[in-house]
Amino acid sequence: MMVTEWEKYKDSAEQLVQMGRYSEAESFWMQAVKAADNFVENDPRTTYTLDRLGDCFIKQQRYAEAEQVFTMALEIRKAVLGPTHLDVGKSLSQIVDLMQIEQKFSEAEPLQLEILSIYETNFGAEHPGVATIVLNLAQFYHGLKRYNEAELFYKRALAIKQKLYGYRSPEVKGLTERYAAMLNECDRAQEAESLVEEVSGTASGVWRAINAKREEEVKSRGDKMKRSGFFDRFKKDR
Repeated sequence: MMVTEWEKYKDSAEQLVQMGRYSEAESFWMQAVKAADNFVENDPRTTYTLDRLGDCFIKQQRYAEAEQVFTMALEIRKAVLGPTHLDVGKSLSQIVDLMQIEQKFSEAEPLQLEILSIYETNFGAEHPGVATIVLNLAQFYHGLKRYNEAELFYKRALAIKQKLYGYRSPEVKGLTERYAAMLNECDRAQEAESLVEEVSGTASGVWRAINAKREEEVKSRGDKMKRSGFFDRFKKDR
């Protein structure tokens, strides 16, 4: 079988990536993108090439360029596959992960909600993948100290996981600890401890250790958002 021009560029780029030579790999991915211009609109090699070029930019901490390339791939997938296709959800997830690195939390929020909608459309409301996305949203809002929204998503994720895995499962226990940590931050310590004991029978002394760990996790996330200047935009509006 004849090796195409695109395959030559792709193979060279992938070899260089494995060697950690990202700047050189980038030039080959760029050539592969140009070669992909000759493909039909729905050829998956086009979006594959854009995704790998974006990954290469991330390795070089060139996040704005990576976001631009990932967005191009997203727009192609939406046009070719439709807005609710799972590959669109995966493409959105790439952009959300990148925005988390860039600490662009307000821009990541609507994309996360769009991902949830896509998974609900494809799998229904009680699928493990849906539960994971719901939990991600709960923790996202928790880190922003938007407790009302966080609680709604914690409750929903807990209900799904309890139905899927059972009340005493490790999945439910870990989620319960996160939810309870948020309740404790809101001065609802009695509710938090009751929740943990109901699910796992955790004694008070053990709960305090768990809570301290979760508080540290949330504090770390909040500190990152504060350093990014995320909260300053809300102060200006007052």
